[in-house]
Amino acid sequence: MLTKQLDPDIHNKINSEKYDRLLFYFNKTSNNINQIAKQINTAYQNGMITEQRLIRWLTILNTISDNLLSGIEHDK
Repeated sequence: MLTKQLDPDIHNKINSEKYDRLLFYFNKTSNNINQIAKQINTAYQNGMITEQRLIRWLTILNTISDNLLSGIEHDK
């Protein structure tokens, strides 16, 4: 038998807040990745792909990935 009862109102509110925060992180990440994809496509169409640009984009993508994972870990 459980000695503590879950209050559904509190439990659902906490889960909803976490869900909303995670959704915020995913939306922000999606926007950033789309901006990078547009930059890459434009550079490719203009013949402007360079190793330096690729390294910069990969660095940005790694930063986005790290920030997303940090946000997820923080809001668990």
